[in-house]
Amino acid sequence: MNIHVSHPCAFCPGVKRVVEKTLKIIDDYKSSHIYLIGSIVHNTELNKQLLKHKNVKILENKNNDRLALVKSIKTERNVIIFSAHGTDQKAIDYADAKGWKIFDLTCPFVARILFKIENAILSGFHVAYFGDKNHVEAIAAKAKGKDNLTVYRTKKDLKKVLDKPYVQVVSQTTMNEQEYIATQKWFTPPAIIKFSNTICASSKQRQENALTSKKYDLVFVISDPKSHNGVSLYEVLKQRQKHVVFVDPLHIKINRKILKNKKDCAIFTSSSVSQEQVDRFVKALNKALA
Repeated sequence: MNIHVSHPCAFCPGVKRVVEKTLKIIDDYKSSHIYLIGSIVHNTELNKQLLKHKNVKILENKNNDRLALVKSIKTERNVIIFSAHGTDQKAIDYADAKGWKIFDLTCPFVARILFKIENAILSGFHVAYFGDKNHVEAIAAKAKGKDNLTVYRTKKDLKKVLDKPYVQVVSQTTMNEQEYIATQKWFTPPAIIKFSNTICASSKQRQENALTSKKYDLVFVISDPKSHNGVSLYEVLKQRQKHVVFVDPLHIKINRKILKNKKDCAIFTSSSVSQEQVDRFVKALNKALA
């Protein structure tokens, strides 16, 4: 079987930056309590490796309330790491007031969106944010925009937005680009609309590759189930390819039956999957083919 690995593959530059910085912080502050406020990236295996350091803890809760997580810390001499997804400024301010060492590792793409939201609101615009209301990025955006921001996925979610005179439309960085662009028709005059495509470069490129790729007998998508960009990529590929298999790198199981009579296969990855995880899957696939 011919195996094609689509590029970009594995970590995007932003994720690579966050992982490298986190490892350096852990190495530099061995005598401190280190708290990761949420998973730094959506990669369960990576997070388990970080927790092997006895002074490292990952704090998470169901509603992704960063301020509540920071307030739950009872130790002193703390180092606080905020994840790549953005966070409520109140959480950062609380940690700062405690005198703790702070590292805000917000992805530059996410930071630019938060800056755009702030500027839009200062200019009198209401912000319509295309995203998953329970995702950390969307929660950070809502904390920034408060009552001047509405998170939407359907036209129904925009019921109180469409009568606004000025609307700035932005997206969570990891959304399905096709779906986002399709929502543009929901915003019509007389309102003044600013529509910005804020999906990150890596997600765009991977989705574009998925849409323009040749037809394969079989396609694998390697991604942590919690990775939103990975799930979006999987959805895009299902539109074009007949057989698409989602692969959790933490639990690689290849059913030999699906390989039967297949001549060409492709591998796509989310931006939070490591090269090591990709290589491990390719090795397992070759073994299954042997």
